[in-house]
Amino acid sequence: MPQSKVVIRINVDKESSPKNAVPAKPVVVWHWERIAMAGSIVIAVTVLLITFFYAQDEPAEQHSADRQALSPAPSGSGGGAAAVVPLPAKPVAGGVSAGEEAVVRFDRHLPAQNGGQVVNKGIIYDKKVFRASLNIVMKDNEPFEQAKLPLRLVGNQVVELFYFNEIRNEKNKLLFHNWRKDGKTVFMRQLKIQDSKAKVVSSLKLSYKDKGLWRIQLVDAKGKVYSEVNFLVYSE
Repeated sequence: MPQSKVVIRINVDKESSPKNAVPAKPVVVWHWERIAMAGSIVIAVTVLLITFFYAQDEPAEQHSADRQALSPAPSGSGGGAAAVVPLPAKPVAGGVSAGEEAVVRFDRHLPAQNGGQVVNKGIIYDKKVFRASLNIVMKDNEPFEQAKLPLRLVGNQVVELFYFNEIRNEKNKLLFHNWRKDGKTVFMRQLKIQDSKAKVVSSLKLSYKDKGLWRIQLVDAKGKVYSEVNFLVYSE
């Protein structure tokens, strides 16, 4: 009997690529729009940070006059010693620069209304000073009518000015009101602060002979400036 032969064929899948084939190199795609957007954001943030830190480090305004030694007060000043010219300080509140040149520029560009005059604004340098103002009328130790600046005097007119400060947390401190004209002390008023909340006032009468650039400062014996007001006096 003849033998039967069975043949079994097995199909084996072979890899489509040869074993020794070199793998393809990766393709790099640059997303230029995203890169440009990210770069713009980085530049903007950097500029903002530089601007912020520059503003924080900006030096305090410098006063134009130099420190002077203490000297006796003029007659009629109410005692005390002539305090010093201001230390450099940055205003806590207020408007223009404290220098005389700024006063001149300020006065040259006054608004036309109210005869070219504006109500003064005392410049405060220390937070212990709660109020500061230059006035022409006081009532019950309070400002009643503030002075309009620049101060214009007509003929033989005489005007009494009052510099007012309200001070807190300086009990038993010795302070001064230093009235200066054209950079020189004219009048010095000694102020003894006796309470934790005190109101102090000094006054001076001005006439046409007193035209010039004025600066009134609240200072201590070492020359620290607490507040000041700057103004121009002229006559017609």
